[in-house]
This record gives sequence, C-alpha cells and structure tokens, in this order.
Amino acid sequence: MAQHEISASALIQSPAELVYAIIADYHNGHPLILPKPYFVSMQVEQGGIGSGTVVCWKMKLMGTLREFRAVITARSCFS
Repeated sequence: MAQHEISASALIQSPAELVYAIIADYHNGHPLILPKPYFVSMQVEQGGIGSGTVVCWKMKLMGTLREFRAVITARSCFS
C-alpha cells in the first residue's frame, strides 16, 4: 500500500491553542473546516482527539468517489 505524507501551512491570526483544538477534534471541529464540495463524509473509527485517531473519509476527486483511511500522528517539524 502506498504511503503519503501531506502537510500545509498558513499564518492564522488566532490563538494557537484554539487552532489546534479545532484541527485535533475529529468529531466536531475538524469536519467543519473540510471543503464541502470535495469531502463527502468522514467517520472516526478510533479515538477522535489528536494523535492515535483513526479516520476514514470519502472524497469526490475529478468526478470519482474515492475512499481513504488514515492514522493521525503527532510529528514536530521543529526537531
């Protein structure tokens, strides 16, 4: 199975704790920031807050519905 590492960055004028809380909460916060035209659904299989969470989701990409599964890990880019 292919493995992919995906990252993104942006300057957000908001307290870091609030931003992290939204991104790390896969039950309530994270689904609200996903682009709706592409993300059709997302389901938490295990955990739900931060590292160790297992999620699966469906995305519509170039007219095709694709299914994905991921294990969320914590990795510092400052090490």
